[in-house]
Amino acid sequence: MGQYQGMRWFKADFQVQTPEDSKHWSDTDLRLGNPRRPKAGGVHDESEISSKAQAFLRRCHELKLQIIGITDHNFSGQTDLRDWFLTHLIEQNKSVAAELGREMIHILPGFEVDIGYHVLCLFEPAKKSSDLECVNKVLIQLGLPESQRFERGLPTPLRREDSPISLAKLLKIVQDDNDGIVIAIGIKSRCHVLLEE
Repeated sequence: MGQYQGMRWFKADFQVQTPEDSKHWSDTDLRLGNPRRPKAGGVHDESEISSKAQAFLRRCHELKLQIIGITDHNFSGQTDLRDWFLTHLIEQNKSVAAELGREMIHILPGFEVDIGYHVLCLFEPAKKSSDLECVNKVLIQLGLPESQRFERGLPTPLRREDSPISLAKLLKIVQDDNDGIVIAIGIKSRCHVLLEE
């Protein structure tokens, strides 16, 4: 055990979808409404989406997850970050952890895309909701603006001029230009991670 001194194991799941990914989400209790934040008295009501985020985080704690990679297909088709489920996960993380007497979950924002096969793209843990705008911009850099991410409710494959984007181009944009990491779906994505303290 000497070689592992100063190290700590974390229980992680690097491929977690949320209710944002409606085609791949079957829990009707957490399904997101439309609009996500209905107006009441001229003001957006975020209570429903926030309470669903709290329930989602409680479930992650029940599973004893300490790190989650959020990989909804094509991130989100919504243009306002207040409508992103991930925004509310980030904002509710501290209070849910405190309520349960646990450490906050490390939330790695990202997405799953189809480049002829599926890959996960993950980025540094988000500490505040504004950190998520960078992730959204990466998909725009890759050629998927919000308005083109879904067709008839299904995620749009990542294409450039009717051809799949190359893995080399994806790696350059995600890893080299934006400090993310790309994981091919073919490898097992649920594992324990050993990190230095």
